[in-house]
Amino acid sequence: MKKIEDKTKELVKVKTKKITKVKTKKLAKVRAKDRHKTNLLSYLGVWENEWPKNQIEMASIIGIKPDTLRFHFSPVEINEIYSEGLELRKKNSFKQRKRVYDSMLEEAEKGNVVAQKEFLDRTEGKIVDKKKYELLGSIIIQPQQIEKKVIDD
Repeated sequence: MKKIEDKTKELVKVKTKKITKVKTKKLAKVRAKDRHKTNLLSYLGVWENEWPKNQIEMASIIGIKPDTLRFHFSPVEINEIYSEGLELRKKNSFKQRKRVYDSMLEEAEKGNVVAQKEFLDRTEGKIVDKKKYELLGSIIIQPQQIEKKVIDD
């Protein structure tokens, strides 16, 4: 009886070792995925860095192969990373936007009408032209009339 108990304890130990190995592999993959995402976002968030045109450039930025990138991230996740990178870039581009607004304001003050309009649109919001349409009567189209005209022609 004691031998059977010892064997079951050994089996339990072996099973738990395998489970922990599998868990650590999964954790390593998650950690690698998180690390790659963090590296990409830190690169994309900097205004001076060139924006990657495709997944090959994106993979080379963080030093992995494109297949590894596709292994870790689905196309939807890659698009989310692009979106997050754009948002970070917008938040980090205060100095660049200020220079643009200053030069636009300078041109507007010189009398450039296009610059004046654009500056006001960007700072105060665009003015929407409201158009009012009135329907004075109603038009009822019956399918039978349309078919007759097509047949007659």
